[in-house]
Amino acid sequence: MAITIISNFTSGKFYPSANPINTTVTSNNSGKCNFRYICDLYVNGTKVFTDKIFPDPNTGHGFFLLSRVLQDYITTLPLANTTTAFSLAAATTAPTAALSVYCRFGEEYDSSVNCDGTVLQYTNLATSTTFYVYEGAFDYEDFPSYTYTNYLMGTASATASKLFLTNSPREVEVTYNDSYYLDFLSLQTMNSAYSLYIEFTYQDGTVALTGIQSPTLSSVKRYRLSVGPYNLNKIFSTPIINSEIRSYKVWLSYNSITQSEVFTFKLKDPKTFTTRLGFIGLLGGIENFTFFHRNSKSFNIDRKSYEKTLGRNISNAWSYAVGDRGTTTYKVSASEQHKVSTYCSRDMSEWLYEMWLSPDVWTYRRPEIQQIRIYDEAGTYTGVPDSRILFWVNDTTGLAVGDYLMVIPEYIPGYAEFIGRFSIQSINGNIVDVGATYASYFPPYELCAYIYKDTTFDRLPVVVADNNIEVKQKLTKPIEYSLSYQMAYSKNTLRG
Repeated sequence: MAITIISNFTSGKFYPSANPINTTVTSNNSGKCNFRYICDLYVNGTKVFTDKIFPDPNTGHGFFLLSRVLQDYITTLPLANTTTAFSLAAATTAPTAALSVYCRFGEEYDSSVNCDGTVLQYTNLATSTTFYVYEGAFDYEDFPSYTYTNYLMGTASATASKLFLTNSPREVEVTYNDSYYLDFLSLQTMNSAYSLYIEFTYQDGTVALTGIQSPTLSSVKRYRLSVGPYNLNKIFSTPIINSEIRSYKVWLSYNSITQSEVFTFKLKDPKTFTTRLGFIGLLGGIENFTFFHRNSKSFNIDRKSYEKTLGRNISNAWSYAVGDRGTTTYKVSASEQHKVSTYCSRDMSEWLYEMWLSPDVWTYRRPEIQQIRIYDEAGTYTGVPDSRILFWVNDTTGLAVGDYLMVIPEYIPGYAEFIGRFSIQSINGNIVDVGATYASYFPPYELCAYIYKDTTFDRLPVVVADNNIEVKQKLTKPIEYSLSYQMAYSKNTLRG
């Protein structure tokens, strides 16, 4: 009995799940009767699968192709509302987004001369090195040059900054209630030595730097940074991303040594029509994109009907009354359809096709932004200290006393008092009182502001309905993209 591993896995290497994950073994018994190689696959320390294969007729080797098996045990950790900058992007049990894997090899064969004896198994004759798998897919032309260390965050001085698990442009546009997430790989335990650094660039050109230390997290090899304006405002419990900010940059550091690439977020004013979609990208990260044109909504309806004979007992006579139904509907199925479009840059266009390739796409049901007017109850800013400062809100649907609002006033150099998180004290029609008085906030004149409710969001799953996508490459004009999708659930309807 002798198993030799000819092509072993690279110890500690991270393999993308959608690309080949193979190993080769051989045995000096491969010529025996009914010989088969055995591979026991262990995921996160637990045996999950046994594969048996006959030897290759030309070489006698056993070629184990494991990627399709491992794909059944891997999935991107669902997006969740979080109030921390650092969170887990994988779990300790499968299925999850990052796996620790090794194999134990054995063999079985019949020792008889005429191949009529009992087939005996000899397991655990050799053990592969331990390697890691994460949900990801590299293109055919790119995988041969794939280098996992480009994505592996460490602790040393970063001579080449490591990459986050996304192919999106490294400069993206966001607005105040947009969430955004960056996943990364690391064999290190996340603790207070790691920090998320945020560099703010203000409207006047000045720059400020702040850091958020990581808590101690479980060692799951894959982690997630929450870095969108919505996330940071929730973490700081105040709209730290506001109209005073022109843009901001984020990166990961270890003991103040930069470990990651730098991501830049440019602040964009909210638009009248927004449809923000999320999806799992080819590197397994959480991706987001916003469509800014109108969202056309329709329903695709399928009816099931039958013909019922008119007639019923009316005063002891078989008859019918006007209004009785002959053609009767007994089932209505309705699926919700949407069509959206927007303009984007060439860089965004060359990445956006990943949305059409993604098996998991969703839209957000989130606190939407609306523009309001902040005014003095007295009618003018007379400087009366106890004069109430009120909000005129066009649509108070969904707002209630006790709710918190993130308030982002228009940019006025030197005035920032009304940037904050306020609790609703009362609602009277369109008038919302958050307990503000002139003495506390002394606005210089009637203000315009954006508000959104400080609450959680939901993911509504959708299915992309387009089966063809063109990667557009215009250079002179903005590129327009349109997307058709339907909700991944049926509309609830009444039964006939």
